[in-house]
Amino acid sequence: MEINCFEEKYLAGLKELIDQTIDDCYTGIYCVEALAFFKQYHSVENIRKEAGLGNTIVLFDDANIVGTGTLLISEIKRVFVSKEYQRRGLGKIIMAHLEEIADKNGVDKLTLCSSLVSKKFYDHLSFITVKEDYIDLGTGKRLEFYVMEKELNSSHIEF
Repeated sequence: MEINCFEEKYLAGLKELIDQTIDDCYTGIYCVEALAFFKQYHSVENIRKEAGLGNTIVLFDDANIVGTGTLLISEIKRVFVSKEYQRRGLGKIIMAHLEEIADKNGVDKLTLCSSLVSKKFYDHLSFITVKEDYIDLGTGKRLEFYVMEKELNSSHIEF
């Protein structure tokens, strides 16, 4: 495994990883409208913009993009690991790198919005749920998520 900082040449591969992971992991948990919302929210334009504003890391297995995560000042966004690479500690590695960057930049508290699918993962990493929220998708459909926080105290995730 290799971790690189975002480069423009990774953009198409990141979008493909994110869309495929949404299809693989969110289908059956979220409605079709929510899946479409997630994919639009994680558009090529948003990936590029936020990578330019923050720190986006890309995890590779050989030449294949298998994971990613972004830190925007104190907010963690867009953490995805390909379904076939999940449960191998790769999400934990991504989060450890993002926490280390945040800590080096003097961030005291991290925030993130967690999908229903990812909540247990973030619970395990000592994030605390501060709010349950939703986005109204119209026609009675909702995209439910959790707002979570974690205080940083210079102790990092152990591998």
